[in-house]
Amino acid sequence: MNYYLKVCCLAAVLLLLCSQVKAQKNQWGLKLGSTLSNISYNGAPPFDLSTKFVHALHIGALTDIPLGERLQLRTELLVGSKGYRFDEAVRFNLLYASIPVIPTYTIFNRLAAGIGIDLGVRIADWA
Repeated sequence: MNYYLKVCCLAAVLLLLCSQVKAQKNQWGLKLGSTLSNISYNGAPPFDLSTKFVHALHIGALTDIPLGERLQLRTELLVGSKGYRFDEAVRFNLLYASIPVIPTYTIFNRLAAGIGIDLGVRIADWA
């Protein structure tokens, strides 16, 4: 099974899960953010790489599924770019789709903590 099919199947399962617990007042939203990415490699000469950061954006949708009074499950579907550049002329970009699944615990009214997994797949690359 290829990566694209896996991402589509996982996204469909997450959307079905979200729709099944809608009676618990899920919160939906959009997410837009910034990413700084780079690569480093300290191998034997002449393969030492000196790269610079690349600034990119990611966009997606998210939902919070209540599991208890203070416990929620946040699922997101994000599409974003990562990459690096050697100089102004050589730049390499990777387009990723990722699905973070993060259980969160609300400590105070506007403060929550969470830790989870991020499933990602490369969709495309270009130089």
